[in-house]
Amino acid sequence: MTPIPQPLPLEDAWNDVLGKAVRGTGIDEKNLAASANIIPSQLKSILGGERPSEDTLRRLAIAVGLRPGPFLDLAFQRYQPAPFDAARWPGVVQVPTRYMDMIVNSYLVWDAVSREAALFDTGADLAPARAIIERERLKLSALCITHMHGDHIAVLDDVLKTYRPRFYAPKDEPAPNAPGGNAILIEEGAEISIGALKGRALLTDGHSAGHLTYVFTAPSGWPAPVAVVGDALFAGSMGGGVVSYSRLRDNVRNKILTLPPATLLCPGHGPTTTVGEEDEHNSFA
Repeated sequence: MTPIPQPLPLEDAWNDVLGKAVRGTGIDEKNLAASANIIPSQLKSILGGERPSEDTLRRLAIAVGLRPGPFLDLAFQRYQPAPFDAARWPGVVQVPTRYMDMIVNSYLVWDAVSREAALFDTGADLAPARAIIERERLKLSALCITHMHGDHIAVLDDVLKTYRPRFYAPKDEPAPNAPGGNAILIEEGAEISIGALKGRALLTDGHSAGHLTYVFTAPSGWPAPVAVVGDALFAGSMGGGVVSYSRLRDNVRNKILTLPPATLLCPGHGPTTTVGEEDEHNSFA
């Protein structure tokens, strides 16, 4: 199997961001091409990844409601989030695994004193998380699912049968009856404790019907909260508006990016980032 690159690459290229905005706004491609002063065939090439001039990209960004500055920085590789600093975030580990042709992230978060831990989403292979649990002598007391898409729950049964954790899942998405324990269905405002860590759920739907973001704070040791955002937000981008583009974008702007600027954002794909970085560099913010 091909090794997972480190640091993780951005989940979305500039043309992925543009395509999400085009689909989400529902703008007619002929009208969009006219707004950018290009012909429709050139627009198709651009959406396929053929990068035009900055002026053309700026006009396209404005036409679909993207922030031109961050979009151009992404397109011309002037943006990359700062590398994850493990020393600043003790007890927070990103666990990337391969799921078909993509890389999906789960996260282990734990209380340094009690060694109680939560796993956020399952990834596609339990082995890397198991190795960390054993190395750090953790007790996995909770499994928190952001949304029920297949890449985020690929080894759900294995996690539940192996560790028997409390199993939290979005109320507004169907959760399977699993042999290791049925889901505790939660919605916005639900509170979760992992040792001394205190968490709450935010409804960040739009990519999926009941998508949750989990925001945790620690009494000491972290400079700011940790927010596991699933597929609501990626570094420099956001998830696809499968259910509602406008709803997802509102949630990114008004729930995720209103957290404290130093908040660590842990996406379901791609590298970690912070609220401050995304407020400055995300095309959808």
